[in-house]
Amino acid sequence: NNIVVFQNKFVNFQSAIKNAVDLHLEFWKELLEENPDIQKLQSHGSKITNRIEEVSDQYKKLTEMNPNHIKCLTIYGNFLKEIVNDELEGGRILEKADYVGKSSMVNKQFIDNDRLKYGENSNTCIITCSGNLNSVGICLLYTSPSPRDS
Repeated sequence: NNIVVFQNKFVNFQSAIKNAVDLHLEFWKELLEENPDIQKLQSHGSKITNRIEEVSDQYKKLTEMNPNHIKCLTIYGNFLKEIVNDELEGGRILEKADYVGKSSMVNKQFIDNDRLKYGENSNTCIITCSGNLNSVGICLLYTSPSPRDS
């Protein structure tokens, strides 16, 4: 199912962004030390570069699957703007997210009610449970719904 595949990739995308932010924090903490270790800074910088490329690749794959996913656009736009310091591209992506959100609000009256409830930008979650004999019904993965703007 495409929705489940997208959701799994989206969870990995969010995890990669969190990791990239943590790497940036480690870099700046080291840089603020009285005597920063140049090798640590270089190592952190290299990891940051690789992680940013990975996040970018994941974003491209997600937008190929769904170019108008508001949460994905917003998260990546803010990541670029606030963490990577790419104001231009981050602003462009945030504008697109805003446009998609406004278009969605305008078109709500014309959208099928089930699609509104269960579509990709809805306030639902996905729960993956085990089907193995030894662990039937154990929740393996779940996504939490985020609050919707009303």
